[in-house]
Amino acid sequence: MASNALPPALSSMSVSLPEQQVLQALLDATFLRRRSMDRRGPLPRRLRLRAAAAAGAASRKEFDLWRSIIMEQYPAGCEDLTLRPPIRTQRFGETRGVESRINECYLFHGTCWQNAVDILRRGFRSPEAPEAPKAIPRTLRIAPMLRGGIFLAECSSKADEYSDPSPGENLTPCTLLLCRALLGKPLRLRHGERRQRVKDMLEAAQADSVVVDLESTCHSYREFVFADPCQVLPEYLLVYERIFRSKPKKW
Repeated sequence: MASNALPPALSSMSVSLPEQQVLQALLDATFLRRRSMDRRGPLPRRLRLRAAAAAGAASRKEFDLWRSIIMEQYPAGCEDLTLRPPIRTQRFGETRGVESRINECYLFHGTCWQNAVDILRRGFRSPEAPEAPKAIPRTLRIAPMLRGGIFLAECSSKADEYSDPSPGENLTPCTLLLCRALLGKPLRLRHGERRQRVKDMLEAAQADSVVVDLESTCHSYREFVFADPCQVLPEYLLVYERIFRSKPKKW
C-alpha cells in the first residue's frame, strides 16, 4: 500500500497504515468469486488496496439529521427481517459504532476516479441541488443525481463491477467509496425490474430504502438503493488494483 497513489490534493486526507490494513481486510472479507451481468471483463482474484483517503465533514450534518429523524420514526427499532443473512460488513460497522436498530451500516459504491473524488468532497448531492432543508419531510424525495436512486453493495466484488477508469485515462486507478448508510425500514425486491417498483415504493413512502436481493433468486448479489443523498455518507475513498493471478510458486 502506498500513499503516493493519491494525488497531492488528497494526500492530507490519507489514512494511516494500520487503518489501510483494516480496510484491506474488509475488501478481502467481502470479495466473492462471483460475477453478475454487470461485470465487463474477467473476474479478478482479489482487490489490493494501494491507498485510502478519509472524507471531510461536507455531508455529515445532513446525514446526522436523517439519522435522528429515522430514530424518532422508529423508537422501537426497524424491522430487519429483510436483512437476512446479515450484511457482510456488519462486523466492521460494529467497530465504527453504527446504530444497528435503524439498520445503519457500511456499504460500497463503485464509480470512476473523478466521480469518486467529487463525491468524497461534496457527498452524493448534485452540484445543482439546493441546500438541505432544516427538516427532512417523511415522504422520500427522488435523489437529484440518479434517476433510480443511489446504488450501493455489501460486497467489494459487486461494487468493483462499476469501478472504471475515467474516460480517456486508461492508467487511472480503480476506486471504490466506502459509505455509512441509513437503511431504516427496507423494502425487499427479489427480481431485476427495479425502477418501477422503486418508484412506486417512493411515491407511497412505504419504506426508507430498497434491498434488491438477487442473491436469493439467482446466486448474484444484494444491492441497496437509497432515495435521498442525505442517507449516504461517503467516509473513505479506496484506491486499488485488480489482481488476476496469484504469485507463482517457488521451486
